[in-house]
Amino acid sequence: MEYAGTESILVVDDEAILLEMASEILSVAGYQVQTASSGNEALNHLKSRKFDLLFTDVIMPGMTGYRLVKEAGEIDPDMKVVLTSGYQVSHEQTDVDPEILEAVVQKPYGDKKLRRAIRFALDKE
Repeated sequence: MEYAGTESILVVDDEAILLEMASEILSVAGYQVQTASSGNEALNHLKSRKFDLLFTDVIMPGMTGYRLVKEAGEIDPDMKVVLTSGYQVSHEQTDVDPEILEAVVQKPYGDKKLRRAIRFALDKE
């Protein structure tokens, strides 16, 4: 399968159907996937185990994806990050590393688009 891997990925989205879809796409591609439906749930997972990559929605109630990325970076500065959003993401809206904002996966996304973005982020030095 193209753009596959075995790394561990934490998928975060407050929309259950999108969370399930992303989890399924990545699991089928061979990744070890854990899911969370909120930023706080994601932080609990991040505190209990190490992940290679965080794939998170930007717009969520409670804690935004931007804040989650910032707090996750304090827990594990080496973890890779890929954001997803149905809205246009702008550099002025956040203090998240601009390099992360370059690789936002726009919703709606398909299997190949998601797998490619994840593989690219994991392979980046």
